[in-house]
Amino acid sequence: IALDPGLGFGKRPEHNLELMRALPELRSLGFPLCLGASRKSFLGHLSGETRPEQRGPESVAAVALSAHLGAELHRVHDVAGARAALALARALSPAERA
Repeated sequence: IALDPGLGFGKRPEHNLELMRALPELRSLGFPLCLGASRKSFLGHLSGETRPEQRGPESVAAVALSAHLGAELHRVHDVAGARAALALARALSPAERA
């Protein structure tokens, strides 16, 4: 069982951001978190990019930040970009420094 807060799906941009900020709280429930922020419209709302296929940088940033906040599973379009973002998130993780 994994929890997915369901980014997008009729939510306003501020709701999606609130859900992302709440990832540590959701993670405290004891289940892995799955997140699918890739190319979502709320990312375009923040950056001004209207074309989903051009939201790669925003998507990669969302992967890194959501991993840092506790997400363990990521639904993405750009696997190579996500892997690079996750490598950085892992390197900056307090658990990795120990």
